[in-house]
Formats: sequence, structure tokens, C-alpha cells
Amino acid sequence: MGALTITGPTTRSVIRTDGGSVTLSGTVDAEGLAGCTWRNSRGGNGDITPVDGDWTVEDIPLQIGLNVITVTATYNEGETIKARACVTRNFAGAPAAGDRGKLIRPKRRGVRNR
Repeated sequence: MGALTITGPTTRSVIRTDGGSVTLSGTVDAEGLAGCTWRNSRGGNGDITPVDGDWTVEDIPLQIGLNVITVTATYNEGETIKARACVTRNFAGAPAAGDRGKLIRPKRRGVRNR
């Protein structure tokens, strides 16, 4: 039985970022490996070419909100193993958590403030 792990940018399966892309890396048991791919639930996919059991996918595009990225290893005997990372891209215009900045309310036309 093969093995597949995601080790970067963190071993946690939940990642938060302000950036528009993420780079994932990991390891895969290369013995009997027929192919390795990645797919983003919000769009995008591609092939992975492991080198000595290590793999990296650079600049996976992210949409704002939750992006579930699944890495799949398929072996010659038909076995398929999957690893997932849940990457949340924050909305760039949203205040950071805990930021209690001043709320500015627009003035309404035709209404006098008293």
C-alpha cells in the first residue's frame, strides 16, 4: 500500500492566506506509482512529477473563500490514495481579525444629520 502526505506549507490540513496562490509540497511512496495529480475544488488541476518521492506544486491559484485541494496518487495495481488541504483565501478588503477600525458611514443625500 502506498503513502501520500502533504507537508508544506504546513502539516495542518487547514491553511489561511491573504495571497492569490499557494505552494503545496509533500511525499509519496514512489514504488509502483503510475501517476500523481492535484485538483482545486474552485478550479484548476494538473499533474505532479515526484522526484525521489518528494513533490511540489507551485502557485496553485486560489479563489476567495474555501479552496479544497486534493492530491491523488494512483498506483499500477489500481490503488488510489488521496490527501487534502483546505485553503481559505481571505477577502483582501476585509479587516484583519480583531481589527476594530473606525466604521465610516456615508452621508445620505437629502437627509440632514442632527
